Amino acid sequence: MRQIWKSFRALYFASLMMLIGSGLLSTYLALRLAADHVDSLWVGALMAANYFGLVLGGKIGHRLIARVGHIRAYATCAGIVGAAVLGHGLINWLPAWIVLRMIVGLGMMCQYMVIESWLNEQADAKQRGVVFSGYMIASYLGLVLGQLILVMHPQLGLELLMLVALCFALCLVP
Repeated sequence: MRQIWKSFRALYFASLMMLIGSGLLSTYLALRLAADHVDSLWVGALMAANYFGLVLGGKIGHRLIARVGHIRAYATCAGIVGAAVLGHGLINWLPAWIVLRMIVGLGMMCQYMVIESWLNEQADAKQRGVVFSGYMIASYLGLVLGQLILVMHPQLGLELLMLVALCFALCLVP
């Protein structure tokens, strides 16, 4: 087990950072819209846009990976996601937020595809379950930690969006 952890810790760290950012962003946006007394239809549209982006990302991400390779696709999408996150702080117009949220979902799906294909290629058949359980632990831990940041920093200021963008920048390090 320790050998598996050592072999895949960079990918686990990248997943952790990406999901800390995702967990924080999803909760931040919902709380921010609730604090601004935005109609629930807009809140639902914003959350649905993320999932629409995930669906689009499955198609576009596959083509992007085939065209430029795993590393470039991952780096490109992490950069685009970070820029889209910062765009939420620059623009305070809900239709633009919906587009930005869709871009975040699209980019994250490509990142998921790259990480999971790397894990799948590098793990032999006998260890694949253990390897992917480590990935799932990192993923769920990231979602929890992202939401816990809001407990420690309950103000819904722009610094939280910067922290999300920082997480997406750090997921590039490994």
